[in-house]
Amino acid sequence: MQKPVRLKDIARALNVSTSLVSAVLNGKSGPWVSEQTQQRILTAAREMGYRPQAAARMLRSGKTHTVALLYWQNEYVRIEGLAQALAEAGYRLHVYVVSHEEEFEQSLHDIVQSRSADAVVLWGSERRMERFGEYLQRHGVRFAVKGRHERCHPEWYQVDFDHEGMMRTAVQHLWGLGHRRIAYLGYPLEETYRLHLLQGFVDAVRSLSGQPPADEMVFCNVNSIEDAERQMDIWLRLPPSQQPTAVVVTADNEGWYGVERALARHGRFIGEQPGDFGVSGQCQPGLRLAFGHAHAHQHIDLNTLGSLLAKEFVLPLLSDSEPAHRIFRHLPEMTEVETQALRGLVPITTHNSA
Repeated sequence: MQKPVRLKDIARALNVSTSLVSAVLNGKSGPWVSEQTQQRILTAAREMGYRPQAAARMLRSGKTHTVALLYWQNEYVRIEGLAQALAEAGYRLHVYVVSHEEEFEQSLHDIVQSRSADAVVLWGSERRMERFGEYLQRHGVRFAVKGRHERCHPEWYQVDFDHEGMMRTAVQHLWGLGHRRIAYLGYPLEETYRLHLLQGFVDAVRSLSGQPPADEMVFCNVNSIEDAERQMDIWLRLPPSQQPTAVVVTADNEGWYGVERALARHGRFIGEQPGDFGVSGQCQPGLRLAFGHAHAHQHIDLNTLGSLLAKEFVLPLLSDSEPAHRIFRHLPEMTEVETQALRGLVPITTHNSA
């Protein structure tokens, strides 16, 4: 009777460690194990007739219980929420960090050809991800994306923030405080989400006032605190009847600090009382106003998006069930912005913007 094939037999045949063979065949190898090595071990186990427990299930079902995440080296990404949601369902997350398009393309090609993942998650700017999503689509690979692709690919499973909803909430908040001349401060319109933020602002103002905001009330070129401060100075030098009384900021904390510095020189505050300058919009966690009072969407949490990607799309796809929808937009709650000091203390500054 032929002896059963043991882990060390496979390890000896491939000149690798027994612990590595065990980790791969039991689905517990991490991202430090190359896809090529995993495939060598799985192939050898199949050819040598190794058939216990997890390895046997993997070889019979053809499933790796692995999800691949690909993202660009310079993208801001948080994977804890995604990894935890997958781990709770018994799946590993194999992370590929790529620095150029050729590397991204090769990684996708390797995944598709080796069938080393049961599903793929793409995370990056829309202009980069589109052709890679199309590649996966052509090859019949199950995938989901973080981003806004509803215009060209409404059939894709996709998660992102509800940018229009955030702007609608911010404008309605300021409108409810009595503001009717509301300006907009945002980053340059280089990314898809920034276009959606601006469109959401324009639509919200039009819905409440019956007309879109004036062109001079929209500034989308904030790259620093100083940019926001200079634009605020321009607005505050206008005749009182033409000045904005509030602003929606989507240039994160830099925009807020620029607004506050400009207002301080004019002896004014961000606030929600009559006569105060109103500010709302979005900011990153950690924003603390020196003076005043405001509400904003602060918890722009990428961990939440990762968890939603897994629960709404990836896990249903892995279980061969149809997700309830193809597009999910997350609307963070608007909360009070933290303030450092009493509003009665006016800061002294010698800064002079051009």
